[in-house]
Amino acid sequence: MTPDQQADQVLVLHDTILAALRAQPNLDVLDGAVDDADQPGYRLDPDGRVHITAFLWMSSGARSDTGNDSLCGDRDLTPLTFQVSAVGGDANRSRRAALKIRAALTGRVLLHGSGRCLEQLDQVNPRPDATASPARYVTPMLYRLDLNQS
Repeated sequence: MTPDQQADQVLVLHDTILAALRAQPNLDVLDGAVDDADQPGYRLDPDGRVHITAFLWMSSGARSDTGNDSLCGDRDLTPLTFQVSAVGGDANRSRRAALKIRAALTGRVLLHGSGRCLEQLDQVNPRPDATASPARYVTPMLYRLDLNQS
């Protein structure tokens, strides 16, 4: 796969992930690829706390393995990782956001010819974002997807 083809796949995957997240009812979705000035801020619930939100951070992909063994045992796959932060105004809201993110992405084939989307970190706990106002809790969720090189 050429670098341009991989970049095209990353861009398509970005849009596919956003669509999958936005299909989850009652989950706000923010995109790390958009300048803060161009996207809405966190929505607040009636009690003044941050509503459950998914915040997508895409990577640029990883180089394919050129040795005899690849991470998945298949040299025709290129690994791509991305992070979705589960955000909420308290730990329970962050957990609810994480469950909705997991339902939208984990185990799904997001692109034709790709592997299933796998969560790389599990049992990650919500932690407070000490500098945020209004207060919010964040649960980082790292995913991996293997893209076909052919």
